[in-house]
Amino acid sequence: MAGNITGTVAANIGATMTYAAKEMLPILEANLGLARFVRRYTDEVPGVKYSAVTVPAAGRLSAVDKAAGTAVTFQNDEGTEATVTLNKHKVVPIRIEDFARAISNPDIMAGYVQSAYEAIARQFEADVIAAGVAGFTNTVGTYGTDLDQADLAACAKTLFDNYAPLANRIAVISSKDDKALRADTTLASYFAFSDPNAVREGRVARIEGFDILPSQLVPVTAGTPNQTNNLALHRDAIWIASRAMAEVQDNGVVVETVTDPATNLSFRLMVSYDHSHLAHILTVDALYGVSAVRPELGVLLKS
Repeated sequence: MAGNITGTVAANIGATMTYAAKEMLPILEANLGLARFVRRYTDEVPGVKYSAVTVPAAGRLSAVDKAAGTAVTFQNDEGTEATVTLNKHKVVPIRIEDFARAISNPDIMAGYVQSAYEAIARQFEADVIAAGVAGFTNTVGTYGTDLDQADLAACAKTLFDNYAPLANRIAVISSKDDKALRADTTLASYFAFSDPNAVREGRVARIEGFDILPSQLVPVTAGTPNQTNNLALHRDAIWIASRAMAEVQDNGVVVETVTDPATNLSFRLMVSYDHSHLAHILTVDALYGVSAVRPELGVLLKS
């Protein structure tokens, strides 16, 4: 199909994009790990890059004595609100020359959208991990030494000492450290009797109160030795803020916005025609920011 997008063509494109955008959300969710676990906040106001979102990240409150005949001193639970800057605007631009074929079958368009979702999801997940690596000041472990049960126990103690709730804890670890945990002799009885699927399924479920999440996106800095930066955290340590992108009001542009209910991440899909290449352009983009709002509830786990 060559030429501008007419009203009839726009209606066909819109219906196909709606189908593709919503059908591919499970694919998006399957590619997110830590991003699905941490706290998320979505502002309903359409956003632009570098705008800011205030998240209600209330900290610990304290119980106070009540004396007869005197007023209590109120604590402001909004005092620990944090500002997250929406500094991540990620886009996947795709040029489609045989567009007639793409919209003739919704599953073909869904394939393009799936690839775009997966690309943004990988970046989204990497940005969440990077926020923890950059923001956490608590550290456990030694670079060049594989992760073991004692390291996770030390992380659990750090979070406990910082009043992190016992539930909703996760450890994001590299593939080498996932393998090292399964080979840890101190955990042999645990795997044999409590988590036999660790060997059968090739992954560890839970150790020292942490759900174990292996990730290819754990950053490794090359050196002697290599520096592998795993994370152990409570979900309140990191917040993701996002806003839907504004709809483009222009003739010949078809826009579809969809929000993933699992992550609150909004995607904007746009189709237009590019005369210089005689092809249609599909773009998928998202606007968000990530911050270690409560870094005391996280640990940089070195290995």
